[in-house]
Amino acid sequence: MKKTYFRGKSAKAVILSLITVVIIVAVFALNVVLNYVGTNNLAYLDMTPEGLYTVSDGMEEFCREILDKTDENGEKKQIEITFCTDLDYIVRSEELRVTYFMALALSKKFDNLSVKSVNVTYNPTAVAKYKTTSRSEISPSDIIISYGNKYRIATSASFWTTDTDGNDFSYNGEYKLASILASLAAINSPVAYFVTDHGETFYNPDEPESEMSLSTAYFADLLTERGLRIETLVLSEVDEIPDDCALLIINNPTRDIDTNPDKYGDYSYVSDAEKIDRFLIERLGSLIVNKAYDVKLPVLESLLSEWGIAFGEGIVEDEAIEYSSPTDDDYNILGVYDTDDESFGSAFYGDYSGLSSAPDMLFRNSGYIYCSYNSGEASPEPGGYNASKTYASFIGTTDDAIAVKGQGDTYQTAERGFKSLCAVSTRTHLDSITGENDFSYVLASNSEYFYSNDILGNTSFANYDILASLITTISRTERYAPISLGGSSPNSTSFGGKQLVDMTLRDYASNVYSWDGTEVVKVNKALTDTSVVWYTVIAFVAPITVIVLGFVIVLKRRHR
Repeated sequence: MKKTYFRGKSAKAVILSLITVVIIVAVFALNVVLNYVGTNNLAYLDMTPEGLYTVSDGMEEFCREILDKTDENGEKKQIEITFCTDLDYIVRSEELRVTYFMALALSKKFDNLSVKSVNVTYNPTAVAKYKTTSRSEISPSDIIISYGNKYRIATSASFWTTDTDGNDFSYNGEYKLASILASLAAINSPVAYFVTDHGETFYNPDEPESEMSLSTAYFADLLTERGLRIETLVLSEVDEIPDDCALLIINNPTRDIDTNPDKYGDYSYVSDAEKIDRFLIERLGSLIVNKAYDVKLPVLESLLSEWGIAFGEGIVEDEAIEYSSPTDDDYNILGVYDTDDESFGSAFYGDYSGLSSAPDMLFRNSGYIYCSYNSGEASPEPGGYNASKTYASFIGTTDDAIAVKGQGDTYQTAERGFKSLCAVSTRTHLDSITGENDFSYVLASNSEYFYSNDILGNTSFANYDILASLITTISRTERYAPISLGGSSPNSTSFGGKQLVDMTLRDYASNVYSWDGTEVVKVNKALTDTSVVWYTVIAFVAPITVIVLGFVIVLKRRHR
């Protein structure tokens, strides 16, 4: 005979056993429901005196101005905030939790803003489109904010202000998130303008099947994939660079930019060089200049020298990195990655340089670039203290390279040594009001083939991947929210975020964190182990005990 668990048991025991099972199942189900409701529908009360989990009216108003914008088709752009780890870890994390609930609160107010979590450790392909290069890594502590086809990646720590000891001092997440959204929406559809009136090689979106456009098709694809729309510009016919320009491109010019010394006394006259300079400095724009190594452009080169960029004479040869050339008229070399972790280039391709089978960047008939002020150190701008320009080699040769007059010509034009094949000059400007740094960039190369289809379209080389990463950075448009946004909390009138106070969870009474040092501000981080235990007891054990006792009492009365 088949035995069962209930055989031989009294009816009362059977009923109590069933009740126990039902209660356990109900508790688990309730836990799941409460967890979902609490983390996805904001079913909680903000009991922090700082208002950490409450979105301020100013934040909502600022975001509404951005998120309610429509494009040329009258549609709102979709904003997606992606947390790069599992939800349970986000809720437990001291830094991620507050930002997650702020984002979730905003998603309830705006139908075009969504929040999701992705475990990038187990599912890295889910965020592959946000990687600057194919081997870049996105950390579980990162937060990705995308706006249409543009995006920013921020660390969870960047939403907090820390003291000199590295302790979280205040939550400045509203200002941080609002500034990122402002930057992404600064130019609704940023444009890369090809300058066309100096014999340049350019892509014409109005004539995509023309011979010239076809010759730059891969370069055009690179730009559009990074969120840029392409237009052409006759520089001499405009008074200033268009407002929607994020990137100005002068590719393979055969003539110098226009200048007219006879009009220098005319206050209404603005030279091409002045237009470019204003675009870079006043508008925080970025410029790409690429020319053939044997083309001389005095006016343009004079402008670039103010940014630390100078073009050497001759074509670079380096026996150590020679690469087979398609014809006898061409000379190919493979660029050498900078392995210094602190270098500008390594910030983009460091993950490549560490691989034994790393793909190389190919350079054909390339001249070299050097720093015009003989140093890679930051050079302060005359007449000011808050702006400087820094020259940096992006990729170069070995220390055994030379430069010669031309392919097949043995006349040497430069001493043997390292030669930079591509360089970037960065202008850093400290905004005295926001306290943020603004950046402008000039990217220079010295080969007419640098953006050619033959090289960018060849997947055996890393040119496309690395240049895409670089152009993503230099074409960024930065805007900032008002410095006071989210800068005060109920317990403090000072700016710099919602300052943290003690809630008897953790005590740092020996540290003075207030701005003026007159009061002790204590840090409120995550719940302590003790408080977690008591929370569990109060939230789950106590109600279950009451329910069980209630059933027992009822049953006893019925079977008395």
